[in-house]
Amino acid sequence: MRRISNFLNKNKISESEFANLVTFPFDKLVTKWNSTSSKVFRFMLSPNGNDLNDGLTWATAKRNVQSVLDSLPLDMMNYETHLLFEPGTYAPFETTKYNGTLFIWWLNSSYNTDSGTKAVWMRNGAEINFSNDQLIFDNSTGVKANTIRVLSNKSFNISFNSELAAPTAGWTYCAERIVLRCTAPLQALTSRLMNLENVGLYVHSLLLEMGTCNFACLGGTISRGWVNHLRIVGGTGNATNPNRSYTWQTALGMHVLTEEFYLGNYNLTQSIGWESAFPPTNPVSLDFVGIALLWNSWNTSGRKMFFTPIRGMKFTATATVTNPPDLTILSSGNGLYLAYVPSECNFTDDSTNPHTVKNLTSGIITQFSNSNQKVVNNHAHTLCQTSAPADADLTNQNVALYLDEVTNKLKVKLKYSNGTIKTGEVVLI
Repeated sequence: MRRISNFLNKNKISESEFANLVTFPFDKLVTKWNSTSSKVFRFMLSPNGNDLNDGLTWATAKRNVQSVLDSLPLDMMNYETHLLFEPGTYAPFETTKYNGTLFIWWLNSSYNTDSGTKAVWMRNGAEINFSNDQLIFDNSTGVKANTIRVLSNKSFNISFNSELAAPTAGWTYCAERIVLRCTAPLQALTSRLMNLENVGLYVHSLLLEMGTCNFACLGGTISRGWVNHLRIVGGTGNATNPNRSYTWQTALGMHVLTEEFYLGNYNLTQSIGWESAFPPTNPVSLDFVGIALLWNSWNTSGRKMFFTPIRGMKFTATATVTNPPDLTILSSGNGLYLAYVPSECNFTDDSTNPHTVKNLTSGIITQFSNSNQKVVNNHAHTLCQTSAPADADLTNQNVALYLDEVTNKLKVKLKYSNGTIKTGEVVLI
């Protein structure tokens, strides 16, 4: 035992890490279809499955995601986990795993006979007869406050994939085939369709039906990622109620932690192409229906969230909410980049922190340093006071401008390197 302890200390391995290594289910790893050097976990799930099964084949498919996650260790040691779903409805799930990526795959009829390596890997030797029905996660029992909840204290990602076995050229996806739904009479103020904490999020397309959701349709702290297409449909919960109890009850309540997050295909130079059989309800990247408040973000310094240009968004408010949507950068907003079309939204900028705003109609880009200084189309703008600064407030080689609105003069006061004070003025016409 002492030799083991010495080995662990020498190699800076904790006892918990060693225990995880000893018990890790390496025997369940399989070779990935597109990389012979990569080992991953692969589990099959079916509406006809059974959680007493191991989920390693279609004949022994599991019924619920939670059963798969409970069979895996907390530390995934950077191995990917691929969950292959037969279309149908599945129960909510949650996890606190870390050091890994969870892939959600919607399988469809294109995987039944395709001879490509990916489809063969997904079928795993079975004769398959997948339908093109949706893959639905429905919180219909009210037992859990979130339909999907991923809480990680270290690196973890979740990826939603909806594509054909052999996609056509370009960014071609199947829209609105993966659905998160809340039909339970949830009472919790913090109930969400998807709650992510310190997690990367990657999405081809998601349909989120808010139903009785009370807090936010998509909320939490997202560390990185992108969502190419998102459709949110409002419901009866406070998150879509114009008379909601709290202002933070909203469709999107997201906070970006460490890296950049792109919502609505903003980072892609090529527009999304849709498989002809599975187009979006509306041909836009972001589609919001029956929503009272669109977005509420607690964005910290130096982090960035990129929205699609507003022209790529369709917003249909609840009956008692006026169109177009209100977009506001709060006074605490920091490090943001927002592009918008003035005719398509009511935009208010209350931030006193560094951020950038682009008017997509005029093309004007405004970069704010603080509430007193900004750069508009490469021209520096400075807020002028109406009184002269005290001599002691000026440091050597600094200059201050101020306005005398009574005499219509722009006045200058500066201090030389030796401390000498000088003043001047320009007559305004």
